[in-house]
Amino acid sequence: FLENYQAAPSNGKNLPLVSVIVPTYNRPKELAIALQSIANQTYPSVEAIVINDGGKDVASVLHQFGKRLSIQYKRQDKNRGAGAARNAGSTLAKGKYIAFLDDDDVYRPEHLFALVAELETNRSIIAAYSDALQVVLEEAGEKIKVVSKEVFYSMDFSPELLLVRNYIPNLCLMFRRDALDLTGLFDEQMPALEDWEWLIRLSKVGPFCHIPVVTSEYGVRQREKSRNILAVSDIASLYRKIYETHPAYSSKQVQEARKMYYRTMTGQALDMLEPQEPKPIIPSDGRAIETLQLLLDSDDLAEALTHYEDRLDSELLALVQENIKTARTDGNLELAEGLSALADYIDELLKQS
Repeated sequence: FLENYQAAPSNGKNLPLVSVIVPTYNRPKELAIALQSIANQTYPSVEAIVINDGGKDVASVLHQFGKRLSIQYKRQDKNRGAGAARNAGSTLAKGKYIAFLDDDDVYRPEHLFALVAELETNRSIIAAYSDALQVVLEEAGEKIKVVSKEVFYSMDFSPELLLVRNYIPNLCLMFRRDALDLTGLFDEQMPALEDWEWLIRLSKVGPFCHIPVVTSEYGVRQREKSRNILAVSDIASLYRKIYETHPAYSSKQVQEARKMYYRTMTGQALDMLEPQEPKPIIPSDGRAIETLQLLLDSDDLAEALTHYEDRLDSELLALVQENIKTARTDGNLELAEGLSALADYIDELLKQS
């Protein structure tokens, strides 16, 4: 990748495009600084997608960057929240890779290059993330004082730990845009923690790679416990929703870790969750559904494929592909892999015919 990067023109031609989604709401000064950090990147093939989440117009801020930075701009008709803003940006993204940057955060110049290089050279991963410096700020009138700086999160990828708590700030992450076809978008009904819930879905699509280098910074106002100030009851409700949406019945270790972390965050015991049966992979009617069920129930799949060859059509292929997504979302990677092989077989057969 480095050789291709060095041989590319300064305008980034022939390098994969990165779409950086920047939600903003009534913080024009901070937005200008955030966008400047994108314009300062050593990696040239980048577009910024600014989503104004129902705030005051920021056209004058965007105008400052002229031709120095490619910017797409969309203004929401009302304030819809961070999840909706990132969703709006995702639908506009043209890049092979997507990254996020809130309007009060900044990238260091090498941020995008480091993540693109990892994703280009390691094709087995779905996402890469680096470390960020947490900058604690104190407001004194109109002045802002830096109280402390530290790396608050620096953990290697663990899908089990991600089921317990979030340790990947969204500005640290870059992922393959194609992954959205499998994960879906952010849950816009969640007032907070929607990025964590979506990360769990992304982790079920494929592994992440952690680059233990600080390449970005985010600010936290002093006396704020988190960037999202919520009542304890709201925090408890959101954690319960995430835990119930992404159950971990097969791992007692994850279940125990969740109980401990939930008590730490809410002061309450996590003893109300009722185990639920995983939703069925296969619905209950239709010719394609019946065929897929017959194939999955067979002792010899190769023999069954030959026996039911006249049933292998585009409708069955679409059903198999849909169930691949469901299996990955539910964390059933073994089934997803088997269904993927079946889909490839059916697709090849249809091409031959």
